[in-house]
Amino acid sequence: MLTISDRHDVLILSTKRSFCGGEGMRQWLYDIRNERNLSQAYVALNAKISRQYYNFIEHGERRPSPQVAKRIAKVLDFPSEWYKLLES
Repeated sequence: MLTISDRHDVLILSTKRSFCGGEGMRQWLYDIRNERNLSQAYVALNAKISRQYYNFIEHGERRPSPQVAKRIAKVLDFPSEWYKLLES
C-alpha cells in the first residue's frame, strides 16, 4: 500500500506492509535473521532449501513443512520454537 501525506509543505511517500498473520511478511523471522547478520541465501543453504522458497516463507507467501521449519529454526538458533513457523 502506498501512503501519501502532506506535512508542512513536504510531500512524504512511504510504503507500508502488513506484518501480521498469514498475509504479509513474517517480520519476526526477518528480524531474527538480521539480528544474526545472516543472508537469506545462508539460511536457505543451511536449511537445505532454495533461497526463493525461504524468501516465500519469510514473506508469508508459503508455509513450510514441519521438517523444513525445524531446519530453519535450527539455523536461526531457536530450535525449541520451530512450530512458530507453522503459525499464520
